Amino acid sequence: MFKLYHFVLATCGIKVRLVLAEKSIAYEEYLLEPEAGDLSTPEYLELNPAGVVPTLVHEDLVLTESSVIMNYLEDFDSRVSLRPESAVDRAKMNMWMKLADEVYLPALGVLSYATILRPKFLALNNDALEQEYIKTSDLKRRAMKRELIENGLDSDSVLPALRSISGMLNRIEDELGESEFLAGDNYSLADSALTPFVYRLSLMSLLEQPEIVRPKLLAWWDRVQGRPSFDSVIRSRIEPGIEAMVAAVVARDLDVIHAKMLN
Repeated sequence: MFKLYHFVLATCGIKVRLVLAEKSIAYEEYLLEPEAGDLSTPEYLELNPAGVVPTLVHEDLVLTESSVIMNYLEDFDSRVSLRPESAVDRAKMNMWMKLADEVYLPALGVLSYATILRPKFLALNNDALEQEYIKTSDLKRRAMKRELIENGLDSDSVLPALRSISGMLNRIEDELGESEFLAGDNYSLADSALTPFVYRLSLMSLLEQPEIVRPKLLAWWDRVQGRPSFDSVIRSRIEPGIEAMVAAVVARDLDVIHAKMLN
């Protein structure tokens, strides 16, 4: 039996859960609460020294990188294949997964802390805020979080992050071409990898910007949202009010964000 450690809104956890859902693989779910410090307990850090999610345990094997986990699940159970047949489409899939890990995830993290998560932190007193920072065990990530909470959209990290996000949306639009999914005509690991990022941006009203329309991206997004895996992993798991809350928080800064994305 697989054991998956995650929390519901974690983008990398969503990637893995989409693969599990697409393949109908059963697993035991261990929900962590970052605000309670669950990611920094000695027990969890023994499994995942980076103090992040997801972590997949299968018998004596412990895997901690979402793309590694996704590929392991594909190798373990190929009854429903999420790898394209052609070498070209497999290369496209691997490139999307690499970009998701190395470019899009950090960029979305920057934007999320500078907008969605910032008000919650700013409402804390100084002692409570310091305790929240300490929960991030990685010192580099802790410093980045602190700087983003303090400076918000004025942070020097925001503009490069928004350029990466805009580049992601443009690349999806450009590379869809005549295919229905990101690496060919069939749903693949690439679509699972990009779904949580596009979902977050859709809540933030950022799939399009003034004078920029992406019809192929929106058509792909409709197809992804229509899959049973999207319903079971995302739509049915999000607490009522969360999506409206995210939209309301970002709406106050939407003009500023759009302007920076066009910079």
